[in-house]
Amino acid sequence: MEAWTSMGIGFLGGFIPSSGFNAKNLNGIWKTSTAKLATAQSAKKIAMYQGKQALVKSTIIKGSIVYFLSTIGTTGVTYVLDEMGIY
Repeated sequence: MEAWTSMGIGFLGGFIPSSGFNAKNLNGIWKTSTAKLATAQSAKKIAMYQGKQALVKSTIIKGSIVYFLSTIGTTGVTYVLDEMGIY
């Protein structure tokens, strides 16, 4: 019974919307933006690269929050099922 319950919780956890972290891509965007900002003189380019850095920051924050909430939710469901004697 425990195996089926664990599989069910994992299956339901898959429905939490998240694209995950693409750390390699985010790291590349950050490094490129930082390098370009060091030499950029146009206000348009400066704003563009600062916007890209802000996007990387918000993506990391959003991903961290979703990960944290899904971990808390799964732990909570497991705790409740354990208290009910199902898990």
